Amino acid sequence: MRAKLAGVGLFAAVLALATWVPAQEGTPTTITDIRQESTDRSTRLVVECTGPLAYTYYSPDPLTLVVDIPEVDASQVPARINVGTREVESIRVTSLARADGRNLARVEVRLASLVAYQIFSKDKALNLVFERPASLVTAAEPAPAA
Repeated sequence: MRAKLAGVGLFAAVLALATWVPAQEGTPTTITDIRQESTDRSTRLVVECTGPLAYTYYSPDPLTLVVDIPEVDASQVPARINVGTREVESIRVTSLARADGRNLARVEVRLASLVAYQIFSKDKALNLVFERPASLVTAAEPAPAA
């Protein structure tokens, strides 16, 4: 009886593994669009993807922000996007192959000025929000009439 139960348990484990492996080999997550949303207070860059994503970021110099997104293909979006706002000058997108053969999408944001930023993912999108300093926001607003 124990041998029969052990065989059933082994069969269930093999079946679970067999159904798990193809899910890992499915279509990779892809960046489908990068859009810009600007207001008088900030510039938001939204990186739309076909699936959920993880990311890391760093700043090699004060005016450059690099966001690495592992296991994501970036070949469907332009390699360079001119943004031209007070906060963001341009974006460069690169598809890299890691040493282990997996994909890595790199998004390099060239800042137009030193600004505070927030990075977060929501659903299938990566949001990069660059906020204009308060001194520039108040300077851009017209002075009240006397």
